[in-house]
Parts: sequence; C-alpha cells; structure tokens
Amino acid sequence: MKLSICIPTYEMHGRARELLKRSFDMLKKQTYKDFEVIISDNSIDDVIKNLCEDPTYQSLNIKYARSSRMGASVNTNEAIKRAKGN
Repeated sequence: MKLSICIPTYEMHGRARELLKRSFDMLKKQTYKDFEVIISDNSIDDVIKNLCEDPTYQSLNIKYARSSRMGASVNTNEAIKRAKGN
C-alpha cells in the first residue's frame, strides 16, 4: 500500500530549504519505502525546486509542483489533490 506524504512549502523567512532537507533526511532513514512525497511549492524562488531535484533525494519518489501564490490552506489542498496513495 503506497503512502502519500504531502508537504506544502513556502519561504519561511529563508528557512524552507533547511526544514525540508531535514524532513527528506528523516524520510531516507525510514525502513518502509512504499511512499511518494508530494511537494506543493508556494515559494517565489527555486530553492525548494532545486532541493527536490537534488540526486541525494532521488530514492524518495518526490513529485514537485509549483503552486501560484496562494494561502496555506489552498496550498495544502493542492498537495493533497496530487496524492496517489493512501
């Protein structure tokens, strides 16, 4: 059974990359591997996109999508809409 991990992102005063990297590093340590990571990025730059494309995290099955500038609730719903797992 595939699990979808939905993560809506935004700049977070310059800390977004650091916090998302920490999440990715924790996910890499998991023994359960049947999951996808859905990123709905509400940032104005490519920092999150570049992290998602980093070869270090290829094994995480990351699905990245840039969201237009929207509020947190809409961004969260965008991530959930893209989920294919349970």
